[in-house]
Amino acid sequence: SGRKKTAEGNARKADDADTADTTVLDVREIVGVARIEPAGKIIVMNAETAGFVREVLFVENDRVEKGQSLVVLDAELEEAQVQQAKSRIVVQQAAIESARASLSALQVKFMAAKNTYERELRLLQGKAGTQQALEDSRFAKEELEKQILAQEAQIRQQQAQAGELAAELRYREVERAKKTLRAPLAGRFLSCEVKPGNYLSASASLGDFAVDGPQVAVTEVDELFAMRVREGL
Repeated sequence: SGRKKTAEGNARKADDADTADTTVLDVREIVGVARIEPAGKIIVMNAETAGFVREVLFVENDRVEKGQSLVVLDAELEEAQVQQAKSRIVVQQAAIESARASLSALQVKFMAAKNTYERELRLLQGKAGTQQALEDSRFAKEELEKQILAQEAQIRQQQAQAGELAAELRYREVERAKKTLRAPLAGRFLSCEVKPGNYLSASASLGDFAVDGPQVAVTEVDELFAMRVREGL
């Protein structure tokens, strides 16, 4: 009877201990101090071109959209090159217009020479003209034909040069646009490493950048519960 009671008592103690362990280790919530970070990696935003910093348009912890202006570099040289390219295009267009006017004048002269040739031909056929007059009119007509062909070729060449100048202008405008550094992605700057007046070398860091996306909380868990941490806790 005594041994039976002792066994029952030990069983109750074991049950109580199991219940206590289950209560302690049934982890359903973790409370702690955490640091909020982007789920993706933090990247370093670099400059695409070098130059002196004129303006900085963002500060630490700023959120920026894709394509938003970040830093404006000095672009006096690039602006001068753009204006020079535009001036050369204006001059070239004026040259083309002048060549076209000359072509029109040649075409008018050619029509007059053609009419003269046809008249001399009729006169000679009617025994009222001379062979010399016919030859002279034919020579004048053919000479104007050659001049017209040469003028048309010159206009085509000048138009080709105008196309090259237009391509150069586009290139200069792209170079000028590079002096305004823009965000390639949407996200948030975690730091700002540039200041107005500084010289920014190519590939220099503008600051640490967190790309838009999910965020995570990084914290520590007491070793008592570390092995019981699970997804969804």
